Amino acid sequence: MDIDRTSGGTPEVPKLTSANDDAFTPQLGLVRQLVLFEGATRVIRANEAEKADELWQGEAFDPARPSDPAVAIYFRIGSAQALVAELVCGCMAQQLGLPAPEVFVLAVPSGLLAASVLVKPDQSAVCVATRDLGGETFSQFLNDNEGAALQLLRQWPELGKVAAFDEWTANVDRNLGNIIYAATSLHIIDHAEAFGGSVRELVPLAGLTGLKMINKLSGVLNALNASSRDAILKDLHTWLGATAAEVDIGSVVTRACISQWSTDEQNLELVDFLRQRLPLTHSLLCQQLGHPQLPLKAAN
Repeated sequence: MDIDRTSGGTPEVPKLTSANDDAFTPQLGLVRQLVLFEGATRVIRANEAEKADELWQGEAFDPARPSDPAVAIYFRIGSAQALVAELVCGCMAQQLGLPAPEVFVLAVPSGLLAASVLVKPDQSAVCVATRDLGGETFSQFLNDNEGAALQLLRQWPELGKVAAFDEWTANVDRNLGNIIYAATSLHIIDHAEAFGGSVRELVPLAGLTGLKMINKLSGVLNALNASSRDAILKDLHTWLGATAAEVDIGSVVTRACISQWSTDEQNLELVDFLRQRLPLTHSLLCQQLGHPQLPLKAAN
């Protein structure tokens, strides 16, 4: 059966807290490999007929931890480029301490997705999953209570860092539908359009290194007053130059377990892109805000 992404109701008194529970503890080992249970349901999104991928909701188990409870997940079936982006960005976000749920490589046994167009009934599949946090999308929250939602977004402690992360990874689709409001915190999901998204059909990844891409959260930053915006940009310069620059990008790509969708050459291209784009990230973000700044040092 088809379902909407919504779950839970609008909180009566929105109050933002830090996303510091177990779901956001940095996972420094290899991405966990899960197996799907029977009973997954297709998620129907806006303009679903135009989507090139499929989003599903279900439960999975970890064969390496047979006594653990089932893991509630969302999982994506789509192009290799989108799955690589999901895994690498999910690992990077957790390495950086950003509020992103754990990502998994998911094995789908044959016969479990009868409603799928992309997976035949007699075929098994391997795809990417993220932990289901519950809650509702921020766009749904916005429709329910626009004033409270906008106030919440503007006071989000991670707003600047997520905008900078999207600029670094060239994520062109950070819309309010892929920010989740759950447990009085905001969390980022859906990185399938990172590394240029569909722009890469026209421009190779190396050609995107210094290119200013669409950054939808920059509009939220621009709506802040000048002093708040300047303070965020100053903090981001420190965060990018210290925290982000210390990330071992090669190790992150290795532990993302993307080899079944990406060649060694493509992996090296991705690592080079992230290393070379980081020193430009602060300047690119400042340009989004009409406030050019000097670049940073290179990444690891």
